[in-house]
Amino acid sequence: NGEAAVFFYKQGNGVIEDIIYGPCDKFLKTENFPILTSLVSLGWDGNSPFNAEVYFFNLQGNTQIKFGTPTFDLFDKNPNFANLGIPCNVRGNITFNLTDCVNFIKLNRLQEFNLDDFKIQIREFCIRKIKSVVTNIPEENNIPVIQIERKIDEISDIIKSKLKPAMEDDFGINLKRIDVSAVELDQTHDNYTQLKRITVDQTSKIIEATTDIQIENLGEMARINRLS
Repeated sequence: NGEAAVFFYKQGNGVIEDIIYGPCDKFLKTENFPILTSLVSLGWDGNSPFNAEVYFFNLQGNTQIKFGTPTFDLFDKNPNFANLGIPCNVRGNITFNLTDCVNFIKLNRLQEFNLDDFKIQIREFCIRKIKSVVTNIPEENNIPVIQIERKIDEISDIIKSKLKPAMEDDFGINLKRIDVSAVELDQTHDNYTQLKRITVDQTSKIIEATTDIQIENLGEMARINRLS
């Protein structure tokens, strides 16, 4: 159950593969192959006309890869802080599986396929994409850089939405999960200290201005009530 066998052979209609999805009650026993080949070959001058390659796919198994980006500069959504790049690293796990055998076959050379090499390709691809996505998250999603470490779940969803179509199109696999475990900002960096100070100051001013407006509104309401 949850498996597929793909047979590659030349057919008269131009199709080169047949797929059998499990569970299946038909069996091909390897010990029967020599006998079948001998019987068929009698009418073909000793050569079997039927040659096929068979590949088995696990459609239920998941593959998980850990990733960690190299350090890159992350900039705040506010253009006034465009020169305050903060060194950043993103770490987590990628979980993928195979759901579309036909698409996977079209995009990968099965005779040379090696899972360890494939995982390296996926990791390198995802690291490049994740770096690009996270770089744009503050501006595109209105998230201040200072707060980004607290937005891990939201960032995981954003990255998945960007990577899932690309992994299907480029590798033929289904991205099940992106679990970002950490978005690490270098809090010892001068730019971090400066940006945090500016952000705290701005927040304080906004709170003060909001409080003044609320007090003013309350006073105006009290004046109206006295007049009425």
